[in-house]
Amino acid sequence: MSSPPSLSALNASSVSSWDANAAFWDAHMADKGNEFFALELAAIDRLLGACLRPGVHALDLATGNGLMARFLAGRGAHVIATDASEKMLELARQRVGERVEEVRFLDVTLAEGFEEVLAACKERHGPTFAFDIVTMNMGIMDVPTLSTLSSALPRLLKPGGKFLATILHPSFLTPGAHRLMEMGEDPLTARFGVTTAIKVSAYLAIPPTPTEALFGQPRTHLYFHRPLHAVLRPFLQAGLLLDGLEEPGYGGEKDTKKIQSFANFQQIPVVMAFSFRNVGAGGVG
Repeated sequence: MSSPPSLSALNASSVSSWDANAAFWDAHMADKGNEFFALELAAIDRLLGACLRPGVHALDLATGNGLMARFLAGRGAHVIATDASEKMLELARQRVGERVEEVRFLDVTLAEGFEEVLAACKERHGPTFAFDIVTMNMGIMDVPTLSTLSSALPRLLKPGGKFLATILHPSFLTPGAHRLMEMGEDPLTARFGVTTAIKVSAYLAIPPTPTEALFGQPRTHLYFHRPLHAVLRPFLQAGLLLDGLEEPGYGGEKDTKKIQSFANFQQIPVVMAFSFRNVGAGGVG
């Protein structure tokens, strides 16, 4: 019986997949993203509130082609955009231009990456430098461990600084969840209609699963599912304070031409966004 792959092997597989999918992803998401990104961005904006203002320093993790980094920079933040995929970084540099302070490699599973970024910033801005904001939009599902990131955040963030992340909803958009559509007559109206629901057959323990983020992408990538407690626990154990959580879903008109669209599952949240605040003495030392 073979032993399970190591964390480093799982991480290497994930990064390699995103290198292979980078051009496809960039062509699809371009400068504005898709419907999911609109939900993510609105939630992040609400959770940031007054924290996002001109002059703040922000670190964007798993930047992809730079969507979140451009949003933060557009609101006046000084942004460092990072990713572990070199191919994604090439595309991000093309997209962000001079609006972002720096685009650089950072693997969130390696502690030395955080130390290098922080050391470079302290050299530029002074020995007490720390970030006001750290973001990770739709990246947590792509990494096999959160312990390195959660351990680094108290040093990366100023006291009162915020870490914000979005993920696909861990209850309803996972490898263990399936969309159901039931057709029949409404007993009250006698009209024929469709009822939508989500069936969850697995939740607590799902192994890393090959999946598609975008239909037709050149290569599947690993999805690292975590139940809700496993998503939040590393950050709580690091001494951070959970100060915001949202579960946005689709609203507006339903999609009558595409029955499986999440636009037809309007009682089901598709994204979870959350924010943690640094309440300790991080950012010094």
